Amino acid sequence: MGRGKRERPRDILLYDNAPFRLIRVKVLQKTPPGKEKPSLKAMVFLLSSFLLITLATGCSSRSETGDKLVVALESNPTNLDPRLALDVASERVNQLVYSKLVRFDENLSIVPDLAERWENPDPLTYIFHLKKGLLFHDGVEVSSRDVKYTFESMMDPALGSAKRGSYSSIERIDAPDPLTVVFKLREPYAPFLDSMVQGIVPEHIARSGGRNLSLNPVGSGPFRFAKWE
Repeated sequence: MGRGKRERPRDILLYDNAPFRLIRVKVLQKTPPGKEKPSLKAMVFLLSSFLLITLATGCSSRSETGDKLVVALESNPTNLDPRLALDVASERVNQLVYSKLVRFDENLSIVPDLAERWENPDPLTYIFHLKKGLLFHDGVEVSSRDVKYTFESMMDPALGSAKRGSYSSIERIDAPDPLTVVFKLREPYAPFLDSMVQGIVPEHIARSGGRNLSLNPVGSGPFRFAKWE
């Protein structure tokens, strides 16, 4: 259902060019012979939200030069930690930088992302099996502990996430091995899979507090944050 490794992440630079925050994206370099080519359909879908917001505002700041794409957002991103971000501009960036357990495709159907498959053996249990070999942008492998930490931190009042209420149906989260994460619910919750469309943060960075993900995000998505300019 999914390949073990992804293409090398593209760079994303954020410009402060009032009154718009400009996002310049460096597209993935040409694929070496013998390796899978990037999906044009996937790339178009990932960038469509940026292009739509640009067209909607009638902004003429968007331009393409070589392998760089400049897109103007209607407001500044305020938080690049997906556990805390609520504004549209931040979500536009975060959906490119962070991967999720599952995601919505262009038809708004739930499809795999970090998870290659999942099981729902009973109304109170969801078991996700992660793809092997997926990496955060700092080179550390994504594991079930990162998934467990992401959701448990959002459920913790100490984080102050406004998304906390979305996970009130979760009783506990287990990570029996590096590629398996189990969610046990207090009661059946029909939109549970929808609530799993949430960016996963690296535990080793978020827990240590040594790097502020709100300003310097590290994800495992198709684009890699480089810097604010």
